[in-house]
Amino acid sequence: MFAMSAGLALRVPLRAEGHRMPLRARKTQMGGAAPYPYNFITVEPTYTINDPEAVQQIMLEYLTNSKSEPGLCYCGFSTTRSAPDDTAPGWRFSAAVGDKLFVREAYPDAEATLFHLANVAPLREKLLAEPATLASLELHGPAAALETCRLAISDEGGLTDAIKGASFFEVQSGLSRLEKESGGMPLPLVLVSLHTTFSVSDTAAATRLCEEIVQRAESEENCLYCGWTRNGDQLVCREAYGTVTGLAKHADNIRECMDALTSGPAKLEASQLHASVGQMKVFNEFVADTRRERGYCSQETERFLAADMGYSRVE
Repeated sequence: MFAMSAGLALRVPLRAEGHRMPLRARKTQMGGAAPYPYNFITVEPTYTINDPEAVQQIMLEYLTNSKSEPGLCYCGFSTTRSAPDDTAPGWRFSAAVGDKLFVREAYPDAEATLFHLANVAPLREKLLAEPATLASLELHGPAAALETCRLAISDEGGLTDAIKGASFFEVQSGLSRLEKESGGMPLPLVLVSLHTTFSVSDTAAATRLCEEIVQRAESEENCLYCGWTRNGDQLVCREAYGTVTGLAKHADNIRECMDALTSGPAKLEASQLHASVGQMKVFNEFVADTRRERGYCSQETERFLAADMGYSRVE
């Protein structure tokens, strides 16, 4: 169940000062490009799985329906896995009752986000009828776009109460190397994404450190996006890399900043890594070899294995 594959690398284009290059880069390139605005929206539902087989079938249909949406950056899903399974390809565990399902999806603006929420509404209701239970739903993006989504969700009678209870996290700072956030050729979703949540006690100090982390990430190869969103005293770092190797270098590059952030200004509450089987094995080797037992990018990081049916339409 939930088979995996390695997939392809994403392209990151070059950009000229003040405007886009007339021709995009012809080769795969993760570093060296000037960053673009960190203004995309991610919709992040987390479910508790009640019926693994039913969830699998519904999510296949979910991805098929989403693929036809014109304004979509990427869409896929990942799960925790606790059931021993000698037949599972590449990973000897399968999703079981009580495991988590996380949907990874991003959109360039509020219009595309709302179109998607309406488009998959029947499948979301089918999923919640019995196969899964919604544990949380978060929307992350620019303040103005989130306000548009918030108003539309509160006024739309066809949306479920669960959707109306979503939490909204506004962008504070960040960088993206996605030149074209939607409309590109559909490619396998292979990004390695990390979602880390903090509770903030010193806003000024935390803000300075978050901005420094973004600045350091700007020089990193393999970084697709890195930035911060906030809801009240909850702070979230959304970041993605082409490979775990890139993420590991990033963790080393920002170690001092992250140690300073979590030594007073903020407390690390939870962290989730979403990656393929092959990339997850590399991550496990990384944390074991470096003896990272606790904190950011460590043994404590919750692992979500990505299914190979996801896709992206970014460049």
